Amino acid sequence: MTKKEKEKKEKKFALVILLLMITVGYALLSTNVKLKGTSKIKDARWDIHLENIKVKEKSVKAEKEATIDDTKLGVEYEVSLDTPGDFYEFNVDIVNDGTIDGMIDFVESKMKINEEEEMDLLKESTPNYLNYSVNYTTGGSIEEKQELKKGEKKTIKVHLEYNKNIIPEDLPTEEKNIEFTFSINYIQKDDTAVPIEELALGKYVEITPTSTSYTINTIDSGNITSQTINPSELNLWRIIKINEDGTMDAISEYTSSKIISFRGKKGYQNYVKTINQIADQYQNSKYTTSSRMIGYDTQRDILENFDTSNIPSTIETTKQITEGEGEEYDNGLGGDNLYIKDYLLVSNVYKDQNNSHGENGLIAFSVNRRTTPTSYYLSSRIFHKIDQSNYDFSLLTISNTGKLQDNNPLLNFNGSETEIQQANSIRPIITLKKDLQINSGKGVLNNPYKLK
Repeated sequence: MTKKEKEKKEKKFALVILLLMITVGYALLSTNVKLKGTSKIKDARWDIHLENIKVKEKSVKAEKEATIDDTKLGVEYEVSLDTPGDFYEFNVDIVNDGTIDGMIDFVESKMKINEEEEMDLLKESTPNYLNYSVNYTTGGSIEEKQELKKGEKKTIKVHLEYNKNIIPEDLPTEEKNIEFTFSINYIQKDDTAVPIEELALGKYVEITPTSTSYTINTIDSGNITSQTINPSELNLWRIIKINEDGTMDAISEYTSSKIISFRGKKGYQNYVKTINQIADQYQNSKYTTSSRMIGYDTQRDILENFDTSNIPSTIETTKQITEGEGEEYDNGLGGDNLYIKDYLLVSNVYKDQNNSHGENGLIAFSVNRRTTPTSYYLSSRIFHKIDQSNYDFSLLTISNTGKLQDNNPLLNFNGSETEIQQANSIRPIITLKKDLQINSGKGVLNNPYKLK
């Protein structure tokens, strides 16, 4: 162990005291009213307070655990951070339980180290050995003029960490007693109030996939030649689902500029596995936890023992393509309706767009041809019984007019196998990590959120 490494290990960053407060100012209404007859005046209550505090697992054990005080307007805690990587984090709700809409009048964030002069953290940065933030859990910054309507609550996250990436030169040379004060002042809402910017259903986010090149081999696609795509071209995403664990699903606003071909028996057998391997290339580990192709909900990746010469003559064709609860009914032939989940998620988000994205909002545009709709794959197979000995084995797609289509055969069996090629764009879905923070933007098509 080098001398610097030993010094880094032994340094301690001790007692930290944090005070989180909200204060409220109620602008009293004043008027002169003459009444005739009978009138009713509703009860008006001003009640914005803190509730439901929860410390994150793996936080260091605090000398004084974060608790809401008796006024319900403040939180205090005391904690020692001894080793780089130590952190303390908690969430707390700000609740408007009154009958009057509120908004933030001003925000203050202060820090004082030992007996030094107090710092304004809205204008200055914390020392390099310290990571400190107070933000909404939905991703936005806490700023003046943001509204908090009656009956609403917003959850904020307080995070304090001894920076694990610290270099020896930036380590504190002595024990530091640091006091933080973060204050939010609420007043009655007026015409200057603005909604809180947050990651929410229907919002747009800019995320660029890490990969710039990926090659699909011929064994998986059944195509005659290999094909290469550039995942980083798709960097605009729209949130289509908020998951229970706080993660969010977002779909690419556009389809790939590269048309991908699948062909024949191999393409049909390996289709779900291959299309989701392609989708996996659209991740960025800083912001995403997983990805999939639109239309996927645990379908069988590979049809291992697929044999067109041994299809029972009594087998029925699939149901209508938008029927069912999502269960498989493939009879060993790969057909399913598990794509319905994604189909509905996307169409429900886009359906209020004045049909600008095609029927049910399921159309997207190619990156290189944004005014020209392109068809794209869903991650599901489907088979059709034409007669007792004639079958088509197809893929599901969204057409260039936004319609769900199932007549895209890769293979026909009518006593013998005939291989067919299909070519369409792709449109992936990514799952965003929870607690991502917004850096800028408005979450709209022409000004998407950019993340920290």
